[in-house]
Amino acid sequence: EFISNISHELRTPLTSIYGFSEVLIEQGLIDPDEAQTLISVINEESAELNRMVEDLLTIARDDAGDIAYNLEEFDIAAEVETVVRPMQRSGLSIELACPSLVVQADQLRTRQVLRNLLSNVHKWGGTDVYVTCHEGPGSAVVTVADNGDGIPADVEQRLFKRYVHEGDTALTTGTVGMGLAVVQILVTGMTGEI
Repeated sequence: EFISNISHELRTPLTSIYGFSEVLIEQGLIDPDEAQTLISVINEESAELNRMVEDLLTIARDDAGDIAYNLEEFDIAAEVETVVRPMQRSGLSIELACPSLVVQADQLRTRQVLRNLLSNVHKWGGTDVYVTCHEGPGSAVVTVADNGDGIPADVEQRLFKRYVHEGDTALTTGTVGMGLAVVQILVTGMTGEI
């Protein structure tokens, strides 16, 4: 069942990538506006596919007890900008309030956490997204929020569990249920909280 679900999830971006690249190969760059639209879709779908593969690898490494963390100091505001910029280009409205703040964490894992949270908001949240950062006692606090309807309390209790389903049905259609589980694995592995 898992293989069937993940195959469907991977096929969606692959179909767009393949189909739109075929159009570009056959028609060339005759209409620059149309070409730019197709290239943007290919780019977005490639990023989504990459995120899913990263999540699968993270889950596999977690199961094997083999996730390595490279803890180093970096500016969390710069990382937030790096993740947010491409999402804003794709049309997501994201308001940032992240002052420069040096943290000690794994920079690549932090990007993966931010990408998963923002991807989740993009798919299931409201139209306006807010990312804020501030210094907490001995920590940095990053908040990703939106103006959506919110999550029912019964779902909220299981939100960070892998492959969250209710019987045979996914709690959220169109997802396998790995992204937020990966967020929890990585944040906890870097001695943080979600």
